[in-house]
Parts: sequence; structure tokens; C-alpha cells
Amino acid sequence: MSVIWTPKQLDFKRINKNENFWFLPKEQNGIKETIWQKDVPQLKDKSSFEGDFWVLHHGDSDDLSDLSAASASPPQHAVFLRATARLRTQNWKVWKSLQRITSDKILVKALVDELSRRIPGLHDRRKPPRIVVFTESDTTYCRRIRDELQYRLKVKHVIPEFYSYLRALDGRRDEPRLPGSEDNSKSQEPTASLLQRRAISETSFGTSQFDYLRRTALELKRRANGRQNVVALGVLGSDIYDKMLVLQAVRPVLPDAVFFTTDLDALYLERTKKSFSRNLVVASAADLNVKKNPNALTNRWKIPPMRDSYQTVIVKETRNILRLRNTTKQASKAYIFEIAAGKQVDITRAGAASWPMWWLAQPWFSPVIFVLALLNAFVILWAVTTRVKNTSPPGAMKNWAKWWVYSEITIASTGVLVLLFLLTLWNLIFHRCNSLSGEPLNLGISIWPSVMIRLLALGVAIYLLSRAFYSFVVDGDVERADLKHTLAGSIQFRRRNRGGKAVSTSFPTFQRLFDGARKALAKTIQFRWSLFYRRTLRWRIVKLSIVYLVFSFVLFWIWQPTVPGRGGSALLVEKIVLALGVGLYLVHLIFCFDLHFSSWRLLRAIASHFDRGSPTGTPPSIDLEEMLNSLGLLTTVIGKTLLYPLTVLILIILSRLNIFDNWVMTPSLIITFFLGALVLVAASLFLWAEGAKLKGSVLAQTSLRPAERSSLQAINSGVFAPWYKQPIFAAILSALAVFGSVGIALTRLLSQSN
Repeated sequence: MSVIWTPKQLDFKRINKNENFWFLPKEQNGIKETIWQKDVPQLKDKSSFEGDFWVLHHGDSDDLSDLSAASASPPQHAVFLRATARLRTQNWKVWKSLQRITSDKILVKALVDELSRRIPGLHDRRKPPRIVVFTESDTTYCRRIRDELQYRLKVKHVIPEFYSYLRALDGRRDEPRLPGSEDNSKSQEPTASLLQRRAISETSFGTSQFDYLRRTALELKRRANGRQNVVALGVLGSDIYDKMLVLQAVRPVLPDAVFFTTDLDALYLERTKKSFSRNLVVASAADLNVKKNPNALTNRWKIPPMRDSYQTVIVKETRNILRLRNTTKQASKAYIFEIAAGKQVDITRAGAASWPMWWLAQPWFSPVIFVLALLNAFVILWAVTTRVKNTSPPGAMKNWAKWWVYSEITIASTGVLVLLFLLTLWNLIFHRCNSLSGEPLNLGISIWPSVMIRLLALGVAIYLLSRAFYSFVVDGDVERADLKHTLAGSIQFRRRNRGGKAVSTSFPTFQRLFDGARKALAKTIQFRWSLFYRRTLRWRIVKLSIVYLVFSFVLFWIWQPTVPGRGGSALLVEKIVLALGVGLYLVHLIFCFDLHFSSWRLLRAIASHFDRGSPTGTPPSIDLEEMLNSLGLLTTVIGKTLLYPLTVLILIILSRLNIFDNWVMTPSLIITFFLGALVLVAASLFLWAEGAKLKGSVLAQTSLRPAERSSLQAINSGVFAPWYKQPIFAAILSALAVFGSVGIALTRLLSQSN
């Protein structure tokens, strides 16, 4: 076998009708004799050579189109390995035999099918989604593929928006320069700067089109803020550097859109470009690997991965020619890849169920799912509030409550273990790509790690809510009883005689006045204490949770968060698990806030009593040390509940990190997450400030002895503790520790898998 490389720009013509070699440079009419004399001089007898001459043409669709228009019939033993557009000629059925690569028609069909697995809106004809496509306007390839894409999307009732550009966005041709030509490094600098995410100096003159690209990206961003969100964006072109420039300019503007293109290239796999090439969906005629199974013993070819899919097609076609296989048919298979960090993942055979996609596309489906999940959270709330102190063991739930709570914890734990097994062992040990319900299991392009963390958040939320009410009932009841007895039962009026001895008064007038003060205080405390009543607490949590959910729906309607997964079943599971976790997080948040707010009102009522004093100006005598100790222990129990919603919130935020997949934090998510954390922090700080105020009012009593004042100042539990012992600071440090440790573990896991 001899391989002769000739410049693509040279024209070709037929020399002799009786020869198999049809395409020859017109400048070299005696090329065949030159081949015999120069390349194979050992063959003196030319008639002894029985092989055929094959021309593997590197021309594109424009070259094949020009040739078909100039010639009446196609030559034999000549093939085009880059021409993918369908020819528009009367003899199309005859000329298509020259194409040995998968056509654009098949690639576009595979792309649209892949988009249908990822975008539920493509299954709802009443409100089709918005899709934008960047395409070349000066090549036959892009004009044909644009028409094909427009036809395929029209079937889905989608009218795509096309933005065109001229080939060579950087003002340079992609053909190699002739030897001896001067290399202008300045022309390469803008392209390298843009691809390396450095600032470039854009000018509105010259051959470079950077300024057009940047203005188009800004226009897309402006229109995306005022209209329907762009769910998918395509980049179609024949120059890989042009496509990379478009991705670099547009990806930051539409970070949550599905980006797609054609023709796999090794440039997508470079880690320096993963910020705008990761999760890119590529429909290609071939993989970069010539051999699907590199360890096959029957295959002796030791070939490294190619630089692009066209090189793979050339190698495969050469192998078929040497093996005398039938190569007259055009390839009819399209591969679908998703770009991860430093690798491409073949998801061609990853089947996905499509029946849930129509349901997911309906605007009423998400509210229904989240309302049902919130109802489940209310059932769990009712179950954990069935705890009663006077049971054996103390604080046990009813039978139906145990069954409901433990069943959900078991389901969540089983899901976490199964996904952990698949995500770790399958990726780190077997090093294979597989899918679950159509969604890949490969780390970096899979939503299953996020689903696993959300299942963990669900199980943790159920356990923490149960534990919170257990502490409130079993541990808090003792302190509440002591506090109630101290405040409402031991208020006595004492009058000091001239000798300093305390004696009880026997005057009816004073006794009546302080009895009234004692009853008024008891009534106030009893009213404030009703805030902790079990049944009232339940319904307050239900009402406030519904209000919070309605507020969140308004935000999500304005800024819709997207899911980067594929397959109806995977998307449905993700939405259900998310809804269950969010429902329990709302109950946690409102439960913790209600306890803190009720405690704040209780402390405020007691502090106001000390500030007002008694009707005669002297407050009734109370065992102040017992009161502050009871309040400190009670607020200690309540303060611990602050850790629980923050832990669930951290897990939910952790599940949306983009190290797992193309998760994007939309304004709606940022507002809701920040609002929840702000409510918890504010509740803890206000309760702490009210405790300090109450302690200050108690210490301000002039009737206190020095020993009593010292013992009161020594009380440092609950809200009376110093700032560094308050639950809010412990919660923040614990949350950061959880976030940091889990984040480091997952980062190491991902780095090992890549």
C-alpha cells in the first residue's frame, strides 16, 4: 500500500477512461508514471501490479457538490470522507456512493432525539421551548444541516432562531499555510486569549468577527431576561475553532442551556476549555477510538485515539479497503457523546423512557408534586408529634407513626446505598459507562450523585425532626414544668422589717394587690406558654409552610431552575426526591423558627414584668436563680434545633454543585436558600439578645444581695451563655465543616475517577 498526500486545493480531473485512478492533479498529467518510478521503483513490470488505486478525498461538501455539477458520472474507487451534506443533483442516487461518512440527515435526527430526552418542553406542542442555533452562512455543509435541523424541529412544533456568521471568526483561514509564508503571531493572539478566558481587545473593523459574536451574546442575554428562557443552543460549523469561540462567548450567558453540535474533536476534551465545553452534546459519525475494545486479542491494530472523528473515518475506510470489504454503502450510524472533564462519554445506546416527559412538561405538574411532598412532610410532622413523655420507653411514637417514619428512612437509606455502589464501584473499579433509566452513571455528567445526596438529606431530615421533638418533649418538659412552677406558683410578697428580717405581710390591702399581680403574671406566662402547645404548634407549622411554598413558587415561575439530566424516568425521580427533601426542609425551618419565636415572646413577657415592677413599685419575690436556670436549660434544648434545618439546607446546596453535573444556581434558588438561612440566624440572634436583656433586668433589681448577684451572673446556659457558645455560631461552624469535608471527599473521588 502506498499513500500519496496531495494538497486539497488542487483541482482533479480524469486522465484515462480505462484506468481506475480517476482523480489526478491537472498540473501533473504523468502522475501515474511518476508514482511507479519514484514511490515503487522495485516494480519494474507494471503489469504485475494487480491492485486498485483508491482516492480517499479530504474534500468537504462544497468540493463534492462542485464535482457532481461538473461531471456526468462519478468516478470509481474514489470516496469523500468529509462530505456529509445531501447532494442536490438529478443523479443524486448515483453520486451518493462517493460518500463514506454518516450524513447530516442522520446526525440531525440523532441530535433532535437526544434533545427530546433532555428537554420536556419538546413533548408539549402547546408551548414549544426556545432553541437558538449558531451556524455558518457561507458553506454548503451548514446550509444543508440548517435546513435539516429546521425540518426536524418543526415536527416538534419548534421554530429555532438562527444566528449566522461567516467562516473563520478570527479572520484566518483554517487551511494550512504554504511553506515560507510569514507567520503572523498577532493574528493568533486574540483566538488564544479568548479560548484561555483572557480579556481580548475587540475592534469593530478588519476581518475578525469577535465584536459581532460578543454583541450577539449580549443580545441573547438581554432577550433571555425578558422572554422565554433558551433551553438549548446549537453550534454548527465546519471550523472547530469557530465553534469553540462561539461556545466561549455564549456559554456564560446561557449557563443552564443544553449546548449541542456535530463532529467529535479532541479539542473539546482539553481541561483548559472544560468551563465552556463540558456537558456539550455531540452527534458524530465516529468516535475518537478506532477500536471499541482496545484489549481485543484478535485485533492487531495498535492505534491511539484520533484527533477528530474524520481521522477515525479515514482509518476505518482504509482498513475496510485493505480487508477487501464492501465499501460502496454510506455509513448510517450516528454516535451521541457528552463531554466530561477530559473524556467523552458514549451515550448512544443509553435508552431512556419518554412517557414521563409529557407530564414533566405540564406547568401544573411541578406544583402537584411539591404539594404532595409537603403533605408527606405534614404526615411525618404529625407522626413525630405523637411522642408522649409518660410512655415506656419515654417519648415513644404511636404504632402507625413508627411504621410511616421508619419506612421512609429505610427507603431513603436503601436508595443512598444503591446509588453509592453504582457511582463508586462502577466508575472506579469497572471503568465503564453505564446508565440508569437513561441517565449516565459517569461522574461529572450525571445527576445521580445529586439524587443520592438529596436522598441522604431526606433521611437525615426525617431523623432530625424526630429527634428534635423527642428532645422537646422528654428533655424540655422538665424545664417547662419547673419554669412554670417558679414563675406562676412561687411568687410571694415579702416585706422587710427594720431589722432586715423578711416576714410575710398580713395586711389585706397589700395581700390583695400582690395576689392580683401574681395572677396577672401567671396569666401572662400561661398565655405565652400556650405557644408551645402541641396541637397549636402543628397548625402554625402547616400554615407557615404553605405560605413559604407559595412564595417559592412565585420565584421559581420567574426564574425556572433546570435539571441537566436525560430520560423521563431519571428526571421524574429527581423531581420527586427533591420535592420530598424540600418539603421536610420547610417543616424543619418553620418548626425551628416557631420554637425560637415562642421562646423570644416568653422571655420578652418575663422581662417586661421585671421592667414594669409591681403595682407598688416593688416586684414580687421570685426565686430568680431557679428561673434563670430553667430558662437557660429550656433554651438550650430549643437552640439545638437550629442545627437541624441548617444541616438539611447544606446537603441540598451541596447536591447542586456543578462538580456533579451542569447544575446552575438560579436567582430563585439563591433567594430561597439565603432567606431560609437568614430566618434561622435572625431567630437565634433575637432570642440571644432577649435573653441578655432579661438577665440584665434581673441583675438590675436593687433588692439583690451580693451573693445572689454573683450566683445569677454565673448562670451561662442557653441564651445566657457567651456569644461563642451560642447555637448559631456552633451551627455555622458545623455547617461549614460538613460542607468542607463532604466537598473534599467528593472532589477527591472525582479526581480519582478522571
